[in-house]
Amino acid sequence: MDYGIVEQRIFLQDSNEKRNLEEFLKKEGIKLDKNLDYTMGIYDAGKIIATGSFYKNTLKCLAVSSEHQGLGILNKVVSHLLNEQYARGYTHIFLYTKCNTAEFFSYLGFNEITRVDNLVVFMENKPHGIQSYAKELSKQKVKGHRVASIVMNANPFTLGHLHLIEKAANENDAVHVFIVSEEASVIPFKIRYELIKRGTQHLKNIIFHKAGDYIISNATFPSYFIKDDKNVWKHMPG
Repeated sequence: MDYGIVEQRIFLQDSNEKRNLEEFLKKEGIKLDKNLDYTMGIYDAGKIIATGSFYKNTLKCLAVSSEHQGLGILNKVVSHLLNEQYARGYTHIFLYTKCNTAEFFSYLGFNEITRVDNLVVFMENKPHGIQSYAKELSKQKVKGHRVASIVMNANPFTLGHLHLIEKAANENDAVHVFIVSEEASVIPFKIRYELIKRGTQHLKNIIFHKAGDYIISNATFPSYFIKDDKNVWKHMPG
């Protein structure tokens, strides 16, 4: 059955390869994500029949042509990507997939974190990853009638960010500030984190957190599933 089938990397710097991939994904209702570290394809007689990509430790743009579904080809795509991920040192893997394929990935050891009905499912390969993350956060729980939280990238930390934190601190007993830790910004996380801490040291009711893998940034949001740009902004985190 594998005669004539080739599994290989796709180099998006090649305009022809990129155009062919975009056309293939479009037929499957997926938009090629702009943030990708690695992309592969499976070809039959020179024609692409399946593909998958990843950005850091998140699998993206997974698709199999409608004519080749149910033949175990998606399993080949995922295995290829996971092997490449492990070779790069990633063991905690996330993926975005359409709602109708989430069950398939559960058989491969992925667990649902959350979903937007009829749009996308967010999954991970750790059985209790999100629960463990929540448990760690609970250790920093503070007492108070009014507790607020803010998620920010602060690239860079500005007076606008400071005003937001000060306002929240004045209106609440405690404020949890989650700083996006993904290294997709001009200013590295460690510097952004330190600038925010120093800039708010006069406030005594602030609890700082490294956002980790579960606070989604624009770089990892699966906009390729959303055809209407207005919907991208509707679902985009602030």
